[in-house]
Order: sequence, then structure tokens, then C-alpha cells
Amino acid sequence: MTMEKRRYPRIQSELPLSVKKIAPGSRERIAMTRVVGLGGCMFLNAESIGAGSPVELSIRCPDREIQVKGRVVYEVYRKDSRFEVGIEFLSIKEEDREILKGLFPAVQ
Repeated sequence: MTMEKRRYPRIQSELPLSVKKIAPGSRERIAMTRVVGLGGCMFLNAESIGAGSPVELSIRCPDREIQVKGRVVYEVYRKDSRFEVGIEFLSIKEEDREILKGLFPAVQ
């Protein structure tokens, strides 16, 4: 049995977010995070965004809204007709990263 090694801790957390694919004509989608980490997040979405797609996220944290640029690492179609979307954070301001760290009391 192998243990999966992760670079960053993750927690289950429901935070409102908006996500927009970085492409002409893309529209903003609203969702709730299911899992948040210092290096990315996962949320459920009604439509496919497309694995590998660059995205802009606004995540509403308890202290304030943070802005992140990332990419879709995976999408899994679920039986409930939604997509589980995994995002890798590629660009985040240091002050926004500190807000995220505040969600992880043991990671300071």
C-alpha cells in the first residue's frame, strides 16, 4: 500500500467562489469549494471547463476575497451530472496566500 504524498495540506471547506476560464467569450461561474489547499482547490460545477484550461478565481475567505490564477488539473464527471473540478494555483499574491494560510491553524 502506497501513501499519496502531497506538497500542501488540504482541508474540507465550503467557500463561495467565482471561476472564469481565461478565454475570449468565457463567462463567470459561481460555485462552492469542497476542498481547499495552499496549492489548489476542488469544487463541483454544472458544466465542463476543460482539463488544462487556465482560469481566474475569486474565493471568498472569512477575512476577505482573494484572487488566484490557476489551471484545471482534472475534471471528473459524476453520477449527479456535475463535474468535480480540481484547480492548481499558479499565481497568487503573497497577502492572499497569507489569508489562505489562516484556514490552516497548524500551517503558519
